[in-house]
Amino acid sequence: MIAGGDHIVLRENSVRKNQASGDPTITNGVPLAGGIVVVSTASISVFPGFYGSVAAHNIVEKNLVLDNQPFDLVYDGLGTGNHFVSNRCETSLPAGVCR
Repeated sequence: MIAGGDHIVLRENSVRKNQASGDPTITNGVPLAGGIVVVSTASISVFPGFYGSVAAHNIVEKNLVLDNQPFDLVYDGLGTGNHFVSNRCETSLPAGVCR
């Protein structure tokens, strides 16, 4: 999971058969569970009064991401400059992130 990360490169990993042991936490309509998850933490306060940031300028590239639940790749669509390139996967939220 890249949670509010900035300028992270996640390349050439194998991520298989991950799933939450119960119902996944949902933030901004996006499940925080699956294979590779890229999400903003700008609206999440882990410590009272302190919030994270949007995920920005991250690269998720050439990963094998299969058989994960609820999705192989998850991206909340917040932040800018996040790129998903040449990942082998079958399911994504939003649709079309697997390429």
